[in-house]
Amino acid sequence: MNELLWLALLTLCFISIISLYRYFGKVGLYVWLVLALMMSNIQTIRIINLFSFEIALGIIFYSTTFTIIDILLEKHGKKEAQNAVVVATISMIITTLLMHLTTYTNPSINDITTYSFNLIFFINIRIFIATVIAFFISHWYKIIIYEKIKNDYRKSYIVSGDVSTIISQLIDTMLFIIIAFIGTYPLSIMIELFIAKYVFKFIVAILDTAVLYFVNKIDPQQ
Repeated sequence: MNELLWLALLTLCFISIISLYRYFGKVGLYVWLVLALMMSNIQTIRIINLFSFEIALGIIFYSTTFTIIDILLEKHGKKEAQNAVVVATISMIITTLLMHLTTYTNPSINDITTYSFNLIFFINIRIFIATVIAFFISHWYKIIIYEKIKNDYRKSYIVSGDVSTIISQLIDTMLFIIIAFIGTYPLSIMIELFIAKYVFKFIVAILDTAVLYFVNKIDPQQ
């Protein structure tokens, strides 16, 4: 059941990306990039079993951020992609810090949501730092790798997108696991976490090829 729901959610994500780009152009991509980061951070606390792996639900939304950078690179160029990474990183930092501050407010005696609210928005500083660093570095290097493959080796946007995503997701996963968990978990557990996270990011990287194909044929209205 989880597998079907995961595929359905991923399909809806791809349809949303295509629709946002069709009607709002690059602004729609910026919106999705920020939205995907927010959703992934919230959904991270939800752990599910998927194809014999135990993963955080937020990995679906997070993986689509690489798709957005692919589209921006192909349709709008390197500068727009870099701007998007910077905007998304700043948005993630500001949103996380502001929501963290709200956890210090004193709830009403009638409030029944305090535990759940704090569980979602109270910062684990090490996880937060790992997320920000991994996101920025991996997506920045994705842009560099994409440009290198496409310009130096004259490969198509599909090859450039897939290869750069696979490599940058490897960087992202390694950085996050090392910064977030080294010294906390034994190496064997860290390797298991790495494999689980990377496998599903890899799957999304392959499946988003269809999105890149359709978007490349779209002339956005804005």
